[in-house]
Amino acid sequence: CANVPGDFECYCPEGTVDDGDGGCRSVLDGYSYIPAGTFTMGSADTELGRGSDETQHAVTLTRAFWMKQTEVTQAEWLAVMGNNPSYHLGDPQRPVEQVTWWDALAFVNVLSTNAGLPSCYELTGCSGVPGSSYVCSGVSLLSGCTGYRLPTEAEWEYAARAGDVGSRYGF
Repeated sequence: CANVPGDFECYCPEGTVDDGDGGCRSVLDGYSYIPAGTFTMGSADTELGRGSDETQHAVTLTRAFWMKQTEVTQAEWLAVMGNNPSYHLGDPQRPVEQVTWWDALAFVNVLSTNAGLPSCYELTGCSGVPGSSYVCSGVSLLSGCTGYRLPTEAEWEYAARAGDVGSRYGF
């Protein structure tokens, strides 16, 4: 850890964990810390629902990451973005829906800004309002991203399998 000189064991204060990159990060409420590791990505030939493009192969994630434990709720989206694009209203704890990939990128950039972190995405040529006909012409992942971002396909599958070899943890 960055806060421990020499060859001493890493110590992160209460409420933080080793970030895997020489420092400590705050434990985020509602998020799980996913350590770096290697797993078999893709589906076995016999796996139910397997697509033809899911050839199994080893993937190594070299950096740990944080992942939200649940979908973003309508209440969370409304608090951050100021609108609710969902069709299925009535319970603000339902997952937000009717959002595009562009909307999701804008959402995590606003989350980062609200937390005092740098945005992870540079969106260009955008028009409309996130959650309502929002579209951009380009996106770049900014190097050294320390703010909120969407998981990669490999990160998502690694987290969903949670060390299990089935289609998801426990199956």
